[in-house]
Amino acid sequence: MVVQSTYAPNDSHPHLRTLNSCLAPVYSVLGRSVITAEGLPAAEPYGTSLVAGRLSEFHASQCGYCTPGFTVACHAALHNAAAAAADGGAAATAMPATPDDGSLLRALDGNLCRCTGYRPIVAACRSLAAEVTDIEDLCRRRTAGATAAGSISPVAATACGSGTADVTSSGSSGSSGSCGDSSCTEISLGSRQVLKVPRSLEQLVSEAGRLAAAAAGRSTPSWRLVAGHTGHGVFKDWPLEEEVLVAVAEVPELRRLEIMAANDGLVNCEEATSAREVSYHLHIGACTTLERLAAHLAHRAQGVAAEEEVAVAAVAPGGTGADNNSDVAGTAFGVRQWAAETSAHLYRIAGRHVRNSATVGGNLVLARERSLPSDVATLLAAAGSEVELVVVSSDPETHGSVRRADLLEFVTGAAPSLPPGASYILTAVRVPLPPADPRVRFWSHRIAERYSNAAAVANAAVLVRLSAAEEAEGPRPVVEEVRIVVGVRTPGGGASAPGAPHDSLSEHNAAKLKDATVVLLDGWQCLRAKAAEAALRNQAATAATVVAALEALAATDLAEVTAAASATAAAAGDEEKAVAAVTIAQGLVAQGLMACLGLSPTPPAAEIQAAPGVDVIKAAAGVENGDGDGGADCVHGAAKVAVHEGVNGDADGAAEAAVIISANGHGITAHSRPDQQPQQPQQPQCSSMSSPPPRRMPPPPLVEGRQFLTDAVPELLPVTQPVPKLGSKLQASGTALYTEDVPVHRGALYGAFVLSARACGRLAGIDASPAVSLPGVVRFLGASDLAGVGPGGALNACEKPPVGAGAAEKTFLEVGGKCEFAGQLVGVVLADSHVAAQRGAKAVHLMYDTSTDGDAPLLSIADAVRARSFYQLPGLLPSFPSGNTYGDKNSVLSKGGSDVDKVLSTAAAPAAAALTAAALGGGERDESTAIAGVPGSASPPPRPSTLRVVCGRYFTPSQLHFYMETQSAVAWPDEDGCVVVHSSCQGPDFVQGGVSAALQLPLNKVLVRCRRVGGGFGGKLTFARRVAVVAAVAAVATGRQVRISVPRNTDAVMWGGRCETDVSYVAVLDDCPAEDGDPDASSSNVHGQQDQTSSPHQRRAPPRFRALDIHAVMMGGAQKDISFIDAMGMIAAVDSVYDIPAFRLEVALARCNLPPRTAVRGPGEINATMVIEQIMEHVAAELKVDPEALREANFLKAPPPPPPPSPEPDCANDVATAPGQGVAAAAPMEPVVTTALGKTIPLRQYTLPYMWSRLQRVADWERIKAAVESFNATSPWRKRGVAMIPTRRVGGAAQGYTMYRGKKPAYVSLLQDGTVQVACHGVEMGQGLWTKVAQVAALTLSEVLPHSRRPLDISFIRICDNSTELLPHSGVTGASTTSEIACAAVRLACLQLLKNLREFALPKMAGREDFGLRAPLSAFAWGGQSDLPESSRGVAVGPLAPQYHVMGVALGVVELSAFHPTHIKRFLKTFLHLRQVDILTGDRRVLRSDIMFDLGRPVNPAVDLGQVEGAFVQGLGMMLQEEVTYDSTTGALVQNSTWNYKPPSVSCVPQQLNVHMLNDAPLASEGPVSSKACGEPPLLLSAVVLAALQRATAAARTATSTSVGSTSNGGDGSGAGQVMKGSGGGSARSGFVPLLAPATVERVRVMCGREGAAEIIKRNLSNW
Repeated sequence: MVVQSTYAPNDSHPHLRTLNSCLAPVYSVLGRSVITAEGLPAAEPYGTSLVAGRLSEFHASQCGYCTPGFTVACHAALHNAAAAAADGGAAATAMPATPDDGSLLRALDGNLCRCTGYRPIVAACRSLAAEVTDIEDLCRRRTAGATAAGSISPVAATACGSGTADVTSSGSSGSSGSCGDSSCTEISLGSRQVLKVPRSLEQLVSEAGRLAAAAAGRSTPSWRLVAGHTGHGVFKDWPLEEEVLVAVAEVPELRRLEIMAANDGLVNCEEATSAREVSYHLHIGACTTLERLAAHLAHRAQGVAAEEEVAVAAVAPGGTGADNNSDVAGTAFGVRQWAAETSAHLYRIAGRHVRNSATVGGNLVLARERSLPSDVATLLAAAGSEVELVVVSSDPETHGSVRRADLLEFVTGAAPSLPPGASYILTAVRVPLPPADPRVRFWSHRIAERYSNAAAVANAAVLVRLSAAEEAEGPRPVVEEVRIVVGVRTPGGGASAPGAPHDSLSEHNAAKLKDATVVLLDGWQCLRAKAAEAALRNQAATAATVVAALEALAATDLAEVTAAASATAAAAGDEEKAVAAVTIAQGLVAQGLMACLGLSPTPPAAEIQAAPGVDVIKAAAGVENGDGDGGADCVHGAAKVAVHEGVNGDADGAAEAAVIISANGHGITAHSRPDQQPQQPQQPQCSSMSSPPPRRMPPPPLVEGRQFLTDAVPELLPVTQPVPKLGSKLQASGTALYTEDVPVHRGALYGAFVLSARACGRLAGIDASPAVSLPGVVRFLGASDLAGVGPGGALNACEKPPVGAGAAEKTFLEVGGKCEFAGQLVGVVLADSHVAAQRGAKAVHLMYDTSTDGDAPLLSIADAVRARSFYQLPGLLPSFPSGNTYGDKNSVLSKGGSDVDKVLSTAAAPAAAALTAAALGGGERDESTAIAGVPGSASPPPRPSTLRVVCGRYFTPSQLHFYMETQSAVAWPDEDGCVVVHSSCQGPDFVQGGVSAALQLPLNKVLVRCRRVGGGFGGKLTFARRVAVVAAVAAVATGRQVRISVPRNTDAVMWGGRCETDVSYVAVLDDCPAEDGDPDASSSNVHGQQDQTSSPHQRRAPPRFRALDIHAVMMGGAQKDISFIDAMGMIAAVDSVYDIPAFRLEVALARCNLPPRTAVRGPGEINATMVIEQIMEHVAAELKVDPEALREANFLKAPPPPPPPSPEPDCANDVATAPGQGVAAAAPMEPVVTTALGKTIPLRQYTLPYMWSRLQRVADWERIKAAVESFNATSPWRKRGVAMIPTRRVGGAAQGYTMYRGKKPAYVSLLQDGTVQVACHGVEMGQGLWTKVAQVAALTLSEVLPHSRRPLDISFIRICDNSTELLPHSGVTGASTTSEIACAAVRLACLQLLKNLREFALPKMAGREDFGLRAPLSAFAWGGQSDLPESSRGVAVGPLAPQYHVMGVALGVVELSAFHPTHIKRFLKTFLHLRQVDILTGDRRVLRSDIMFDLGRPVNPAVDLGQVEGAFVQGLGMMLQEEVTYDSTTGALVQNSTWNYKPPSVSCVPQQLNVHMLNDAPLASEGPVSSKACGEPPLLLSAVVLAALQRATAAARTATSTSVGSTSNGGDGSGAGQVMKGSGGGSARSGFVPLLAPATVERVRVMCGREGAAEIIKRNLSNW
C-alpha cells in the first residue's frame, strides 16, 4: 500500500491518494510523488510515524505483514481531513477536520488482516482521529526542510528520500520519445511492449486510428487501452500479448466531471437561478475514478459544490427535511437524494485503494465485454444515463465519429451498432439529473458477502416519480414514472441477454482446463424490470401495487434469468444457491419500492420505547468490575445513529433521521427533532401496522469494545504486564524484514511453479520450449532434471519418510505419473524477474492422457466412501483402536463409559454408521439392525417410553489459511557444498530435513533461517518445506540464488485447508417427566417461541443423555500430509463439557483427489465443537426444551468428596516434607472431573460452571429469552435468535500432539555491555512469542539485580532469528503451546546463568548497592515446564508435564432484518453475540460479541487479548463467508483469489467486541509461566454465531410457514438422507433444519424460507 500525492487547484496542501501497489504499474505514477509506510513523517529522525507508533501502543500488530497498509491508509485519511479543513473552500464544509467513523471505515475498507480481529486497529485509528486536528499533529517535531504536507513539496519531491520516489519520463522507466504530436509520450516497457500516453482526446483518437489501421487483418490483438489498471486484480490477465498499451488516464477530456445544461453548456449561476425549468445532466468523463465520483456526489448531497457548480442551488432546492418518507439521510428528494444514494452505493464498491484508481468507463466496458458484476451500471442505468462513444476504425470515413447509446443497452451488448471491424472508445457518461421535486424518489442497495470490498450477489436501483396526493383520484399518490434496474449474479457465466457478448467469460472459465490458477468467474445479468414498471405505472402507491409489481418481476423480468441459473447450477448440484440470488434481487426491489412509494412511515415512539427486548438487553449492562457508565455509552452510541444510518442504509432513513434516540439509566425514549413537525400517518392502509415494512441494513459502524485484562502481579514484572509487542513499531512502519526482504544477489533467479490442471489422468508430456523462448526465462526444472542436480543428484522427494510409512511424497509429478489433484507441482520455471517467471510458467504446455485412467476423480466425501478410498488412520493414530465400518484399518474409535450398542439396542435406535451408510453408501451395514425410515430395514422393536432418540446428519466446511504472507523461500549455494535457505516456515527443522533429503546432503550442510512469518495458522508447517526444497534444488542446479514467492492464486490452489467433515449422530436421552413449578426448566423451543402444547405451570425438565454415537468421515487430500491431526483434534474436543454416560466416536479419513489437507488453526477441534453443539440444538428442538437448560443439565459434575482416609500407624513416617515445602509421598490425589471420553480435568481448574452461571447472572438470561420470544411473536420482518454455548480445549501435555510436545532448546547469552541475546524454540509469527520470552528472561535475570534495578528493561534483550545453525532441534511452532514451552526453556537457561552469576560474579559486587549485568556468560538449556524448579513445589502439585483445559463461555443474540445496535447495552464479562439478518435478502451482520475466557495467568495479557480477538474473527469467517468449493470438471479450487474468497474485513467484525479474561483463575502450574493456550481455543466459540443465526432463520420459517426443501432425516431415527447444500440433516417432526457453515447470504436467504418477496409482503398485508 502506497500513497500518491496530488494537488488540486488553489490548494496549499496535497491530497494523499492510497493505491494498491500490486495494481499500480510504475508508469502510472509517472512524474508523481509516492510515499510508502517507511517514508511517512516521523517525530524523530529515524523514528516511526505517529500512526505507526499508535498502532504499536494499541497492540494492533501481530504478524505485521498487513500493518504497513493500515498505517498508510490511516495516515492518508487523517492528512486529507486536516488538509481539507486547512484549505477551506467547498470541501471543508462537507468533510470534518478529523475523520468520523464513516470516513475511517471507508479509509480501511480495502485492507485485510488475518491476525488481530481489527478491533485494536480501529481503536488506534479512532484515537488518532480524535487527536489529529491539524497536519502539524501528524509530525509534531518537523525536521529541517520538511513541509507540513508530509515531506512533499508542491514543486518537487526528493528523488531518493526514505520511502519516496519521483518517477519521471526521463528516469529508468524506459526511453521516451514522440508518438505523433509533441506532447504525446512513448515509453519502452520491455518484452517488446511500448506504452503511449496521449495528452488530449484528439491525440488519443488519432493514435487509436493509426493502431487500428496497423492491426487490420491481424488475428491477435496488437494494442490495448489501459486506465485504472484494476481489472488485473479480477481477471489476472495483465496484457502480455499486446505490443502497444495506450494509457488514457492523462487525457483531460476523459476526466471531466461537471454539470451541464441540455445544450451541453456549462451551468453558471445566472442560468441556474433564472431558469429552473432547464434540464441538466452530469457529465462523467470515462476516466473519472469511482472515489472521485462518490466524493463529488456526497458533497452535492450535502449542498456543497465548487464555485463553478453553483447550480446545485437550482437543481436541489428545499434543503433537508422535505418529507419524512424518504430513505436517505437529510430527507431531501430529487437530485440530492439521488446523489446521496448513489454516493453511498459507490463507496461500497471494492475498497478505497481500488476506487482511487478504478474508472467509471473501465467498469462499464468490463461489464459489457467480460460480464463484470457492475454496481456502476445499475446505478447509472436507473437514472436513465447514456454513454458517449468515439468510433475507432481503419476506415477514415467512420473513424472518430461520436455516437450515443442507452447505458443499459450498451452494457448488455444491444447497442451501439458499429461498422464492421470497428471498435470504440468510451469517453463519457451523461446522467440526467432528477428535477428538484419532492415527488421524485431514488433508492439503491446491494447485497454482498461483505458490506464493501466484495462483488455484489445482487443489486437494485429504483427511480420513481409520484403524482401529488391531492391531485390523485384516491387517497394515495399515483406512480407516474418508474425505472427499476436489477443486477443479478448468475452461475458459471450464466444467462445473458440475446446478443450479449459474454463469450469472453466462457473462454476465461474454459482456461481452467489448462491452468488450475485461473479464477473462475460468475456471470452477471443487468436488466430493466419493464414488466414490474408496467405493473406500477399509473397505479396508486400502495402495498398491493408493490405486490403486483413483484409478481410481475418474478414471473416475467427475472424468469429467464431464473431458468438459466437453475439449469446451469443444477449441473453443479447447487441449484438453491443460484435461485437464491434471484430471490435476493426480488427482496431488494421490494425494499426499494416500499421506500420510494412512501410505505415506510416512522415507527411510533411507543414502538421504539417499548420494543420487545430493548429495555431488557439494555438493563443487562451490569456494574460488575466497576462498570457504571452504561447510560453514557448508550447516549454516545445514539449520537452515531444520525451519522451512520440513512444514506444507503436503513430504509426508514428519513424516519430515523427524524428521531433522536437518547438513553439514561431508566430506558430508551424517542423525541421529535426540533425542526420537524410531528409525523402524521400518510397512508391509511399502513396506519394500523404493528411494525414498519421491510427495511434494509444500516451501514455498519466501526467496531467498539471493552477489554478486561488480568491484573499484573507486581513481584512478577515485567511478566503479567501488557507491554507492547517487540518489533511492532518496525512492522507498522514497514521496516520489519520478512523472507522476501532477504537481499537480492547479483544474477538471482526467480521461480514460478508449473501445476497440473487435472485431478485425474496421467501426465503424458511436458513441453517447456514455449516458456524457455520467452525473454528473461532461463530454465525449466522438472522431475527428469533432478538427476543432474548436485554431485549425487537430487531426489524427487521433500521428506525422509519414517520406516513403515510408505513412499515419500514426490516433489515434482513425473511424466507418466498419475495426476492426483489439480494444483499438483510439475516443475518450476526460473527467470531473471518475477514477472518473466510467472509468464514463463503460463507458457509451459502440459499434455494429459485420460485413456488409461477411466476412474473419475473423487471430489467429495461421498465419492470417497463409495470408492472405499481411505487413509489408514489406525496406523497414523496407533493409540486408538480400529473401527470396523470400512474394514479394520480405515477408521479409529474413541469410546467412553458404558456400551453404546447396548443402549442403542434398548432404545431401538440405529447406529450412526448405519445412517452414513444409508446416506453415502460404502459402509458395511449390519442388516440385522433396524433403521427407522431407511428402505430395506426391518421394523424396529418397540422403544421404552422413557427413552427418546434423536438422529441427524451434519456437515462442517473447510477453511483456507489465508495467511497474509504467501509461501516464500530464498536459497543459494554456499561454500563447501552447503546450502543456505531462508524460509517463511513454522519449523526450520522440517525445512532442513526436507532439503537434506532432496539434495542428499548431511543435515549440517543445510542452514535454514527464519526471522518472522507473516501469518501461518498451520499452513507453513509442512507446505513451507516443499517450497524451500524447490528453491534449494534450483539454487544448486543453477549455482545462483533462487527466490520463490508464490502468488495468492497459486498458493491457494496448491495447498488444502482444514478437513471437511460429514457427520451422522444418534442420541439417546432419558425423557424426564414434566415438573410442576420448576424454576430452572423452560418451555421455550429453539426458535425462541413458547411451546403452545405445555401449560404455564407444566414445564419439561431437560432430558439427560444416556448415549451418543457419532460417525464422522473427514475429507483428506490426495496426499496425507498431516491431515490426521484433524482426526486427533476431533477426538480431543468432541465430548466438550457434557456428561454422556455412553459415548462412541468413529472417525475415518477419506482420500480424495484434492490438494493435501493440513492443520488449520484449531484443527479438528472446531469441527468437533460445531458437531456437539449442533447435536444439543437438534435435541432441544426435537424434545421442545430450552437448549441452554439442556446444556447445563448435562454439564460434567464434580465428583463426590472422597471418604476420609483411615489412619494407619506406619503412615506418619511417609510424610517427608511440611505443607508448602514439597510433595509428600502420601499426599492425597487431587480430585478430577472426567469427560465422556476419559479426559481428566483437575477439579480446581473446572471453572466452566462458574463462568456459565456468571454469564447468566450478568446478562439477565431469562429476561433476554422472554424479550426475544416476545419480539419474534410481533415482528414480521425481523427475527432474533439467542444462543449460549460453552467450550473446552485440551492444552499442555494432554493434547496428544506429539510433534509439539517434549523438551525444547534455549540459548541465552549475557554480553559484556549488559545486554542479553536469546535464541529459543519457536517462530515469531504474530503470537508474541518473542515478547513473552523477553519478559520471562527479564524477570528471571532480575533476580540477581539490586531492587533498584528491577525489573530488567526488556529493551536490553534481543531475540535471535531462528536458525538451525544456532539452535537445531527446535521443532515446529503450533498448537498454541509454543510460547509456553519456549518461555520455560529460556527460564531454565536463565536460571543456569543465575547460578553462575551467584557463584562467580556476585561475590565481587559485595558491598555495592547498585550494579548491572556485565558478564560474558552463556547458558544452554534443554527442557520444558516440567523441568522448572517451581513445578515440584507446593502441595497442590501439577503433573510432571503440565496439563490443563482452556474453557470459555459464549452467549449470542441475532436478528433478522434491520436492528439498531445503539438500542443494545453491554453484556459485561461474558461472550455476547448479536447478529442481524434481512429476511428478504439474507443480509446478515454481527452486532455484538462478548468473550469470557479462563487463560490462567497470561505472561502478556495484551498479547493474549489479540490472540483471542483474532481467533474469534477468523472463526467468524468460517461460519459466515469463507466458502471453499471445487470445480466439478477439473477438481481445481474455485475460491483461489481474493475476488471470490472473502475473509472478514473491518466491516464484518462485531460492532461490539468485548473480551473478559477471568481474573485470579486457578493456575495449571506454579511459577511465572502459568498461562494457557490462547491462539486456538477462542476460535471454537465462533460456533455460537451459527447457533444464534440458525435459531433466527428457524423463527423466520415458522413465521412464514415455509420450508427450505426436503429434510434429510427426522428425530427418533426417522430417516437418513443426504446432507443438503444449504442445511444439514433436519427433522420433519420438529421442523428443525440445521444451517450449515458458511452461512452466506444466499444460504441464509434460502434458510428463511422459499417464499419470494411478493408472497411475504402479501401474507403480511392480511395482518395490517
